[in-house]
Amino acid sequence: MEGRPIAGAVSSGSSGERWWAAEGCGAFKGGRRIRVSTERPLIEAKVGTGFPFKLLEVLPEYLGELDRVLRHASGVRRAGSAALDRCYLAQGSLDAFWEKILMPWDFAAGMVLVSEAGGVLRRPDGSELDISTGPVEGANPLPLLDELRSRLAG
Repeated sequence: MEGRPIAGAVSSGSSGERWWAAEGCGAFKGGRRIRVSTERPLIEAKVGTGFPFKLLEVLPEYLGELDRVLRHASGVRRAGSAALDRCYLAQGSLDAFWEKILMPWDFAAGMVLVSEAGGVLRRPDGSELDISTGPVEGANPLPLLDELRSRLAG
């Protein structure tokens, strides 16, 4: 399908870990198949995020979201790499994720990884993710994303 990645790969320079996926073939870390975490409510979920450090004007809104999620999740993590966050979501190390502003190179490979591992990535309005700059939300599975979205909205 035009405008949507059908294969992707991510490599961590610091750890040497490698993830890859292709539409219809599954998602893998090293030579092993990966799957998203099992379904759980937000209060039991590990949630990843990224700070909007390049657009400080959205920081007040983001801090409100962070406060609401921290109060209703098991914990919030920031790895520092949006591409790796999608890998952690795909392999089940994170249960959900949100970030205010991402570039396509931050999440394009992750679109395939998360989908092939059984998770979902969407825009905040619930629409399908496309290859354009903007906010990204994801979870394992859709009911958790809906719960995260309701906390983000306040």
